[in-house]
Amino acid sequence: KVLINPLFNLPPSAQVHPEWLRGYWNVEMSFAGYIFPSTTISRERLLQNPSIVGFQKCSIANLADVGRETVQFRWSVLPNSGLEDRCNNYQNCIDAFLGYKAVQRVDYDAKKNPNRISIDFVDYKTVNAERIELFCNARESSYSADNLFVCAGYVRQVTFGTGETVGIPRQVNTNYGNFWTYNKSNDSSFTGN
Repeated sequence: KVLINPLFNLPPSAQVHPEWLRGYWNVEMSFAGYIFPSTTISRERLLQNPSIVGFQKCSIANLADVGRETVQFRWSVLPNSGLEDRCNNYQNCIDAFLGYKAVQRVDYDAKKNPNRISIDFVDYKTVNAERIELFCNARESSYSADNLFVCAGYVRQVTFGTGETVGIPRQVNTNYGNFWTYNKSNDSSFTGN
């Protein structure tokens, strides 16, 4: 007898945002914090390793410089589909965090594969990244009656860049989660984190 398990390892579908969040927004964004999930490895031991996610620029794609206080950029959700405009949003966000035109191109097609994003950087401009590949492994969201929209994405990021040795490329694999909360106020604007 053949075992078929169609419920496991299904790729997540694209995140659809509520009607009131669709459109164009001026976003002010800053890093809010982190959690070390391990109880067996001490925080001090982890902090000694500079390759930990967030310590190097571009190690978290949409927080390209965790040390930067606050950035402002244009963010959008497509009006007809409710899907985030990931091509423009990633480019605007990364460029804002790095403080210069860093992103050359973002490839994303929600119909073809809503769980993969490729980001190419302008040649020789960004020290820690020449290209980033993002893979969303899981996605979830909740919308409450009191106009609170919460969504999360669990991401595997593969960052390609130049290594310390000339001619030997560097590849760094990381896993992290992004958690976003949007709260619709009475004036039809929102706050997010």
